[in-house]
Amino acid sequence: MIMLVLASAPEAEAQLFGKKKRNSASRRASRYSGARVPFSNQMKYFGVGFSVSAFNYFGDLSPIGNASVQNVSFTRPGFGIHAFQRINSLMFVRANFNVGLLEADDAVNADINDIEARYRYARNLQFRNWVKELSFDVTVDLFGHLGRYRDRVPFTPYFSAGVGIFHHNPQGLVPEFDLNGNPLPNAGNWVDLQPLGTSGQNVGFDGLEPYSRIGISIPVGVGVRARLTQGLDFWFEVTYHHTFTDFLDDAGATYADLGAFGNDELARALSDRSNEATAVGSGQPRDLETVGSFLNTQTYTSAIDGQSYTVFGGYGRPGPGNFRGNPDQPDVFILTSMRISYIFGSGSLFGKNTAGGGRRFR
Repeated sequence: MIMLVLASAPEAEAQLFGKKKRNSASRRASRYSGARVPFSNQMKYFGVGFSVSAFNYFGDLSPIGNASVQNVSFTRPGFGIHAFQRINSLMFVRANFNVGLLEADDAVNADINDIEARYRYARNLQFRNWVKELSFDVTVDLFGHLGRYRDRVPFTPYFSAGVGIFHHNPQGLVPEFDLNGNPLPNAGNWVDLQPLGTSGQNVGFDGLEPYSRIGISIPVGVGVRARLTQGLDFWFEVTYHHTFTDFLDDAGATYADLGAFGNDELARALSDRSNEATAVGSGQPRDLETVGSFLNTQTYTSAIDGQSYTVFGGYGRPGPGNFRGNPDQPDVFILTSMRISYIFGSGSLFGKNTAGGGRRFR
C-alpha cells in the first residue's frame, strides 16, 4: 500500500498544480473587462458648416394644436451657419446662428365654418417676422465615438438642447383705408408693428408697455447625422424653439380703446382689422355677413377721445375677454434643417492638427 501511495504522488501533484493554474486563469478572466480605449484630446475634433432651413411659426394666428395644411403653407425659408467641438465620445457643443422668416394669416389659417377657428377668421390679423437667433447647445449622439475624426461612426441619431437669444421684428401689411374710410398713404407696404403699439402699449393703455424685440429661446431637437466623406458630414434635424414672448405675431395682449391712438390713424387701423372687407394677405373678399351672424355689431363712445367707433363684439374695444391673442401661451417656432459640415480634425479649437499621424483607434 505504501508503494502504491508513493507511486501515485507525482500524478496527484501534477493534477493539483494544473487545477490551481486553471483556477488562477479563471479569476483573471472574470476580472477582464475588454480592451478599453479612453477618450483622449487627440480624438476631439472641430468643424464648421452651413444650413438651409424651413421655418414654421405656431402661436395666436396658428395654434400648435391645430396644425393643418394651411399652417404648413406658411413654411418659410431660412439659412444659418454653425461651429462645433466634440468634447467626449458622445457629445458635441455647438454654436448656431440662424436667420429665417415667420408668417401667418388669420384669413388663411382659420376656417369660418369651424366653431372655434371662426373667431380667428373674424380677427383678420396677419404678420411676417424676420427672426435672427444665436444659440448654443449640447448634442448627444446615440452611437459613441472612440477614434480619430476619420474613424467616426458612419451614421448616428442624436438629440440636442440649449439656449438662444434672438431678435425679431413683426411687420404688417398696411390696408387701403383707415377706419374712417380714408385712403392710407402707405397702403400695401410692410410696416414695423412694435413702434405702433397696436394694443395701446405706446400710450400705456391698461398698464401695457412696449414689448422687447430681443428674446430668449430654448431650442430642443432631434436629428440624424451621416458621414459623407472623411471630412464632410450631413445633418438632418428638427428643432423646437420655445420662446418667452407672445409677440412674435404682435398679437399678445387685449384690444385697446380705439380712441387711445390719438391722431395715429395707421396704428388705429392695424389695431383692429376685423371690419376690413378684404383679407389682409390675399386681398380676397371676406365673408363679413357670416361674421356678423355670430358676432353682434356694437357702437361705443371712447372714454379717451369722445369719438364713436363701430366694431364687432369682442373686437376693437377694451373689455373682459377682448383679447387680440392668448397671453398665457408663448409663441414658438420650429426649424427643419439640413446641414453640411466640414471637419478640421484638430485636437481642439485652437490646438495643433494631429489627425495626420499616430495610432488609429477603431
